[in-house]
Amino acid sequence: MISIIIPIYNIEQYVSTCVESVLAQTYGDIEIILVEDGSTDNSGRICDEFASLDNRIKVIHKNNGGLSSARNAGIDIAAGEYIYFVDGDDLIHPQCIERLLDCINRYEADIAVCKTNSFLDEKSINYNVIGNSVIASTGEEMCRRLLYGLNDSGNVIAWNKLYKRELFEDVRYPEGLVYEDVATTHELYWKANKVAYLKDELAFYRSKRKGSITHSDNKKYRDLIIASQKRIAFFEINCPLLAMQCQYLLCNEYTRIIKETKDPVETASLKREQGILLKKLLRGDISIGKKILAYIATNLPFIWLSMDRLKRIVHVIKTWKRKSISALSA
Repeated sequence: MISIIIPIYNIEQYVSTCVESVLAQTYGDIEIILVEDGSTDNSGRICDEFASLDNRIKVIHKNNGGLSSARNAGIDIAAGEYIYFVDGDDLIHPQCIERLLDCINRYEADIAVCKTNSFLDEKSINYNVIGNSVIASTGEEMCRRLLYGLNDSGNVIAWNKLYKRELFEDVRYPEGLVYEDVATTHELYWKANKVAYLKDELAFYRSKRKGSITHSDNKKYRDLIIASQKRIAFFEINCPLLAMQCQYLLCNEYTRIIKETKDPVETASLKREQGILLKKLLRGDISIGKKILAYIATNLPFIWLSMDRLKRIVHVIKTWKRKSISALSA
């Protein structure tokens, strides 16, 4: 059996379409755990209505604790051999679970990952499956792919992965942290003997939803730093070379964060932290090229930000070309 955990908080207009996409799965041996996280709208009532219609659905009503708290509550009662997460305003392909489970079985993997895509409304989703190309890697190799920004790493997000339940025996999402997946995904990858990456878009996230966690700026920058520091601490114990790469990524992230920070006191604090991190990098076992880039990011941020913007534009163009070619060949 597979446990599908769906955190729900004040999304009454989206709950039904999300749950219906899960109920429409071609793989039927599932339990659906709706974690209603203290909603103040009708989300809880809608969850209870679904539970009354299908005995595979369980509902947890709890005080509001945030996304990590809701996921953890679902993990605690999950009875399945595997776990999959869906955010309550998102959708999954009808074959999502079946295809990912097939990858796990075929490649003897502990985690199966799929590609994702965004949507503004349900009608814009393309449910056509283009192909079934799979890359299978060790968990350690997936960590490297993730941290070095290589394709087919599956990103840090939690909701495009089917996990073997036992991976969560001593892992939970850090509660109160916005970037909970940055602090967690690498650890799950590291514990996995093998990870299978399926090059099909099977998970779809709703973009630009007002009030969603993705668009809440209140404390996300400091949380990103905390999550990144947790990742550094993990690899300092398990793989110092990857810890150095994590430090390099955080040094770059500081530049983006400083640009967006309006508080002069916080800006000064962030610059001090970045300077300390740069000194570690300059002394560390990392390439000369990355040392130069980290120095530019810290001391010549306007140059680094221009380079970063150009890189992102090139990435968008390449992605658009690839999708256009795939659409034409379909």
